[in-house]
Order: sequence, then C-alpha cells, then structure tokens
Amino acid sequence: MAGVIDKVPGPVSVLLAAPPCQPFSAAGKRNNVGADAYLAVHACTLAECLDPEIVIMENVPQFGRVMGGNLAGRIRVRLRRAGFATTLITLDALRFGVPQRRARTLLLGARARARRLAVARKLEHAVSKLQEEQNYRGQRLYITVSDAISDLPALKAGGGSEEVEIISKPLSDYQRILRKPDGCTYNHTAANHSPELVERMRTVHAGEVPQNCEEHVMRRKQYFRLAYARLSADAPAATLTTNTHNPGSGRFIHYRDHRTLTVREVARLQGFPDWFRFIGLQTVQRRHVGNAVPPPLSRRIAEVLTEVGI
Repeated sequence: MAGVIDKVPGPVSVLLAAPPCQPFSAAGKRNNVGADAYLAVHACTLAECLDPEIVIMENVPQFGRVMGGNLAGRIRVRLRRAGFATTLITLDALRFGVPQRRARTLLLGARARARRLAVARKLEHAVSKLQEEQNYRGQRLYITVSDAISDLPALKAGGGSEEVEIISKPLSDYQRILRKPDGCTYNHTAANHSPELVERMRTVHAGEVPQNCEEHVMRRKQYFRLAYARLSADAPAATLTTNTHNPGSGRFIHYRDHRTLTVREVARLQGFPDWFRFIGLQTVQRRHVGNAVPPPLSRRIAEVLTEVGI
C-alpha cells in the first residue's frame, strides 16, 4: 500500500473503484465472493490513505445484497468512520443514452468531516436527481442496436482488422456523436468461428433464441436462456459481458451477420467514441470494454455531483 501511495503525484479528487462483478452477478456461480469482497474492502483502505473528495464504487445490483447486505454495509460503515457521507443508488445505463440494458449499483461517498449533514443532503439530492432523470428518460424511445452499429462494415467470421475505414455515412445521431472526423476506427475484428458454429448462428433469426427456431440443432436442449440468441436491430442490447465472442454466453450474435460482436461494436454499445482504441490480445480488449462503466453514464454522474456542489 505504501508503494501505491508514494506514486500518487498530488491530492486525489475522485477515487473510482470497480471490483470484479462476476462473483456477485446473478449470472455467475459466486464461487469467489470472499476474494472479491476483499478487493471491495481494499478500496476503503485506498480511500483512507488517499483521502479523496469523492469515492465511487460500481458493481452489479446484487452487490448491494450479497452476504445479506453485509458487504455493502461494512464498506459504508468504514467509509463513514473515515469521514465520508455515503449512499447507494442503482441506475440503468439504458436511461442515460446508452443502447444497452445495463443496471449497475453505485456506492457514492463524499468527504464530510464537520459538514457531514450538509454533504449527506447534497448526496441525497444528487441521487434524487439521477433517479428522476432515469424515470423521465424511461418514457423516451431508446437508442437501438442499429442506431449504434449499423454504419460499421459488415463482416464474416474471422474478418475485419484492427484499423478500418467506415465507408457509410452516419445513419443516426448517436453514430455522428461517436464517429471520428476521418471516418476511421479500431478493433473491428470478428471472432473466427467454426463453420458448424456459423451454421448454428445462421438458423437464429434477429431478436430470437434457438428455442424459437425450428431448424436450430440445439432447440430442445436446456441451457442458459440467452445462449445463442441474436440481437434485435430495433431494440437495445442485453447486458454485455467480457465473453461477447462466445455465442453461448449471451445475446451476442450480430443482428445481421452470422458472427458475434466485434470489440468495436461492443464499444459502440457501451458508448465509447471511435477514437478510443483497445489494445492487447482480443481477450484483454473484451475484458476492458465488457467490464467498463458506459462513458455516457459516467459523464452524467460526474455532472450531477458537480451540479449539486460536491
């Protein structure tokens, strides 16, 4: 810990923490909750040492309920003892301009000291404002998968490259916002599926699961309900994970092409602009983009905290 603190160049304004969510997720087996609970508590140690103005801890909604709520409770008690006012809120990125259903729980903490009551009220005001926006935006039309990725070049399994030029003009306002002026982007490489797997994906229609497709060879097998499901062009994506290359892990098959999503398509569905480049092996790229908090949601949280004077 001393080594980490020694490398910090100056005062810290915001501490962001996102312990691995897989053990807490409803889709996971929760085999390693103890180790990842330690990582969550470790963020408290960083907060105590760095003494930031704001602490934001992000995870899946189940994070607030794991261990009977004891884990989140322990973290809040420890942060309060360190001089932070805290609160919990669950937000869906879909309601903040992200073309994906992605609910996340945030533990917000702000340095209180003698101003504890005033800071706590500001935090509650921020939470109320975000919840109001979430409810209001829920009445609007959502950004769809097609709005997000329809301009990207069509690919076959194994096709694409790490740097591509987008020939199509932007087909939606969302694409105009995320596109680079020169029309280039990165990480648009499709997983190299076997011919047998491509054929299985071919038999699943847009927005459907194998159970609804008569010709699918796995139609009568019992497995995860979104396994081998195909995205709908006219709806938001389901929650994206680190395994978007694997059609058996969720609704990750492209709505038109017979392949799973590229890293760039996942990045678009997360709200990353096209100039943001993911580096490393494909598995590393997918881990980074799949675990990320969608930038449009992060931006709005930061704006609201600033607006209420925290």
